[in-house]
Amino acid sequence: MHITKTFTKLRKLAKVADGKTLHSFRSTFAVRMLLKSDSIELVKNLLGHSDLKTTEIYLKFPPDYLKSLLTDKMSLKPLTPLAEA
Repeated sequence: MHITKTFTKLRKLAKVADGKTLHSFRSTFAVRMLLKSDSIELVKNLLGHSDLKTTEIYLKFPPDYLKSLLTDKMSLKPLTPLAEA
């Protein structure tokens, strides 16, 4: 619990938006390391997990991020709903 209180205090001092938690930063780190290394095993070891199932909890990609990744990285136009096509 002490670590959470310390994190909250430091988050406020750094003027990081409310709602950011240790878990959210850990998740961001995990996703970025997976994208950089392309190795879930490396991410598992960096996070100190003994089971990949635990690591997978941290590797949830937000839908907006996936959409921007596909649009930016693959030069695709954003998908339009069928009603607008």
